[in-house]
Amino acid sequence: ARYAGLDGEEATDSANNEKLLQMLHGATDRSAYFECALVLVRPDMPLLAGNGKVEGKILYEAEGEGGFGYDPLFYSIELKKSFGVATKEEKNTVSHRSRALADLISKLKEEA
Repeated sequence: ARYAGLDGEEATDSANNEKLLQMLHGATDRSAYFECALVLVRPDMPLLAGNGKVEGKILYEAEGEGGFGYDPLFYSIELKKSFGVATKEEKNTVSHRSRALADLISKLKEEA
């Protein structure tokens, strides 16, 4: 909603996607990535952080209607398709969130 500069019912994923496409009009470098950081806060213990990233590019038009947010415009290099057409299972194999969680779990196991 902040990105599209809209409030209420006008603040939709479609409005954000349309603004993104307008802002990138004429751009030749459309490389993009999603990144996630998870931090585990525990009493009397140090913070523990997990990070994940997925590389891709912004398409010239939406592909698919699945997912949410920018998924129809984000082309995953690894999946060779947009997140908008990928299944939840496919997306979860490469998503920045699943990678951040896996990184955090790995660090927890190292502590044990």
